[in-house]
Amino acid sequence: MKDQLCIKNGQDVFSLRYDTGVSNYNCEENACLDTVVIPHTNLSVYVNISINGCRTDWSQWKLLNDAIAQSMTESGIWNSLQYQPSLHIDNDENTGFKLNLKCQVIPQLQNDLSKIESLGRFCLLILNFNYNTPESKLSLPKLLESLHYLLASLILNLEYKFPLVFSVHGRKLLQNNYPWMITNINEVLSLQLENETSVYEKNRNLVLMKLISDLQKKTLNEFNTINIMKECDASSSRRKSCEFFKAKSASDTNYVSRTSIKNIVYSFGIINIERILSSLTK
Repeated sequence: MKDQLCIKNGQDVFSLRYDTGVSNYNCEENACLDTVVIPHTNLSVYVNISINGCRTDWSQWKLLNDAIAQSMTESGIWNSLQYQPSLHIDNDENTGFKLNLKCQVIPQLQNDLSKIESLGRFCLLILNFNYNTPESKLSLPKLLESLHYLLASLILNLEYKFPLVFSVHGRKLLQNNYPWMITNINEVLSLQLENETSVYEKNRNLVLMKLISDLQKKTLNEFNTINIMKECDASSSRRKSCEFFKAKSASDTNYVSRTSIKNIVYSFGIINIERILSSLTK
């Protein structure tokens, strides 16, 4: 699936073209909610940054490329989405750098669903950011601000297409409910199909897929980021709960809220502009 996000600032045009690699997924319009899509165990994100067609992993812009790569790797968004990121900078013809995202939600989820052929697995995201300007002097703040805005917009865009891959609240919802799903399915089916292993496995997979599909739809319709942001502003008590979570998670990245998932708020800061500029001026 290929798509593009663009913004214009004066005479400068910034674009972010992206392509996704998902098995068993043929939908072109928004989220295909009949197909359950979960992340591959190791999800690869390839990032290529160009300025007027000149790639930043060339010697002229390598420091900028490396600074952006490091900043993206250290972003708190991956922890919020429950991925463990690692960075690989590869100066070949395909990409400036690569992030490997290891899914941390539920380890046994991959094994439990490994035999379900209809399951979609999100394994690849290719990002091509381009900064076109007629000016002879490059504006680094403008480049970084636009990249930051487009990356944040991309996460929101992908959340609607792949809720269980790019939704903070959807992935938390899956993590909290999955053990309950498995326990109940096993208890019910084991009583009905105690001596019919093949039938048990088939029915178990069908029921499990139905439950995860319903959870995916619930994420999109109710637990999406925009709805959560609106609800956090709905009343003073909700606002305080959201602010409390934000403050606690800022000081403790492993903080686990004992209250509603809807109190979870997170930062869209996929790159740290000030830190990048500081590293380039040392």
